[in-house]
Amino acid sequence: MAQDRLIEIPSGASITVKLINPVNFGPSHLTRFMAPQVPGLDTFARNPAFSFLIEHSSGRKLVFDLGIRKDWENYAPKIAEYIPTTGYKIEVTQHVADILEEHGVKAKDVEAVIWRCAYLS
Repeated sequence: MAQDRLIEIPSGASITVKLINPVNFGPSHLTRFMAPQVPGLDTFARNPAFSFLIEHSSGRKLVFDLGIRKDWENYAPKIAEYIPTTGYKIEVTQHVADILEEHGVKAKDVEAVIWRCAYLS
């Protein structure tokens, strides 16, 4: 590997990662997500859609959100119309911001949110 591709990480810099599970959906037909098929394993009854709180040792915070929003009916019309056709039962317990607040993390203290779209194949 070329020397210019090495990244020097400052000594003492660290992060903590906290897992948030605000969403369960299913049943998922596994052939939509993986191959080859595992004999006897056709579906998962429930699947999580995780979010992560990432905290730097300096106190800076960001959220990486892989989830489905609680009010998924308010997605763009094409997506909101598609979701019911998947046959998934979507259970969203709370908004990620509400879960963070319950655990002492104020939404205003989160500097960035990275949203990754949910693939409801």
